[in-house]
Amino acid sequence: TTRVEFDFRRWDAAADRWQDTAFTRRFTFAATDVRHLTGFFVTPSSPDVSSWSLVATQSNTRRGRAWDVTTGPLDRGPLVLSDLVLGQDGQGLVWANHNTEILLAPLNAVDRHLSVSLYYQIRSVEAHQGLRTAVAFYRIENGVARDSAALQVGFDQAVRPGVNEVAPTLDVSRLDKGSYQLEVLLTDDRGVTISRRTVQLNLF
Repeated sequence: TTRVEFDFRRWDAAADRWQDTAFTRRFTFAATDVRHLTGFFVTPSSPDVSSWSLVATQSNTRRGRAWDVTTGPLDRGPLVLSDLVLGQDGQGLVWANHNTEILLAPLNAVDRHLSVSLYYQIRSVEAHQGLRTAVAFYRIENGVARDSAALQVGFDQAVRPGVNEVAPTLDVSRLDKGSYQLEVLLTDDRGVTISRRTVQLNLF
């Protein structure tokens, strides 16, 4: 059994202040080689929250911390992309989202010889036809992503009102080992950018 303490902070623009929530969870591990934790929590919030952070820590006998300072807040508007979720078969971690199993790779480290699963959502106020999605990989060197993509694929996209799920499978076998920035770019039928999200991944 291990105890993990969580500190969740979000900025409420309407109230012009930070909101903090602290809670503790205990996890029990079976005698297996599984080394990851999964779960979710629900916390009160408001529609005007524009940024947030979550820090997980353990006791003095077992220290650990995870953080993310590179992911920006979601776009505002009538049609926006969610955060990007990467996964790969064989890592032993699956998220069961209603009737769909979504592969996960918590460290965003994937084998380039195997297919990579990408999952994200598109929230739209109304139906749209003729949209276009581009998924591009940019090599990262010295902490900076290159201007030109090492690999790019595209496909047509139609959305209905509400939340739309998108789950393409990507072939990255032509890419070299190393760090990349994966970008999902959503454009309209005139090529105008509607929404963009990125995530960093490591290929081995």
